[in-house]
Amino acid sequence: MNVSSSPTAPEPSLLLRLNRVLAPTDFSRLSDSAIDVAMSLVAQRPEAAIILLHVLEPLPLHETVDCDIHPDIALSHRVDQAEKEMHRLRGVHSSHPDLSTRVLVGNVAEDICKVAEEEQFDLIVLSSHGRTGLPGVLIGSVAEHVLHEAPCPILVVKPPKGADGEFLRTPFRLGFKRLMVGLDHRSSDCHALETARKICRDSHGHITLVEAFEGPPQHSDREMPPMEGEPQELRELRAGLERVRTEHLPESADWEVRVAMGMPWDVITKAAKEAGSDLIVVGPHEYTRWGHGFNGSTVQHVVHLACCPVLLVK
Repeated sequence: MNVSSSPTAPEPSLLLRLNRVLAPTDFSRLSDSAIDVAMSLVAQRPEAAIILLHVLEPLPLHETVDCDIHPDIALSHRVDQAEKEMHRLRGVHSSHPDLSTRVLVGNVAEDICKVAEEEQFDLIVLSSHGRTGLPGVLIGSVAEHVLHEAPCPILVVKPPKGADGEFLRTPFRLGFKRLMVGLDHRSSDCHALETARKICRDSHGHITLVEAFEGPPQHSDREMPPMEGEPQELRELRAGLERVRTEHLPESADWEVRVAMGMPWDVITKAAKEAGSDLIVVGPHEYTRWGHGFNGSTVQHVVHLACCPVLLVK
């Protein structure tokens, strides 16, 4: 079953007030799932524009030589195939009046960011994994470039998995009832929290604020209990989150705070799984203060490990 054949409109939310949505695709089933979500976000806004984008990177010369195919002919064939796939997608989603498709030849990550910036998109919607190219392996150069360089928020769609670990083939609906917001009190966190607050205000949802204390490396995997007896560092974090809640969520009693010792991505994704979160909302976190030798930022690790979609707010 093609997951994009039965788009389901999400609950009312801030995201429904989008005017321009960019949905890159590699034509995989998971990319179709991301397109399904992107279409649902604009389903109640016929005036909203949505563009499906596929970027082809030229094959290395040695690959065309080995196959005895002229590079221009090989590229032309791939463009034709991509246009056929775009024709299929236009047919599947023909109900939206302002849907367009585009096939480009160039650098996948750079062209996505360039199109998003030059045409002033409000949101980029991606799938977390795919065959090759953009979705590919999320902890990698393409995704890292998009997550860090895109000029607008990015929604990374992660459909649920079955008992066998495979993504389910049922239509995927993005929920807004239980939001997890990862904080470390950077300025970008204010945008993330404000976005989550507006989403939950419209959807009558629940917000959980979560923060990690990054202890020295030898203690980074030790989680602390959330009640009395926890270390002073965690009590201070909890008090700080309570102040944030008072400042940003004064009209809502439907909230909670969580603190734990560990790496931020582990703390955030574990809390989201335990809470059954519909969406994780984060700002563009960078590297951790202890300078561990991991490859990538906190956001990339959150996206890689999360059991639900992730919204990166710029």
